[in-house]
Amino acid sequence: DERLIRHVGREYGFVLRGVLEVTLGFETYRLNAGDSISFDSSRPHRLTNVGDEPVEAIWFDQGMHPPS
Repeated sequence: DERLIRHVGREYGFVLRGVLEVTLGFETYRLNAGDSISFDSSRPHRLTNVGDEPVEAIWFDQGMHPPS
C-alpha cells in the first residue's frame, strides 16, 4: 500500500534484521540491522520492507490510543 498514515503519539523503532524503508512526509530513510529511528507519529509515514528477507524490528508507539 502506498498510503501514508498519521496518528497521535511518537514512534521508536530498532531494526534487528532485514532492510526497512521509512517514509516520513517527503523524506525516505533506509534502515539496516542495528539502525534506529524516532519520529512524531503525526507526520505522515509509511514502513516498507525493501530487502530480500523479512524485517524484524522492535517498534514502540508512545501515546497511541486504541480505537474506541
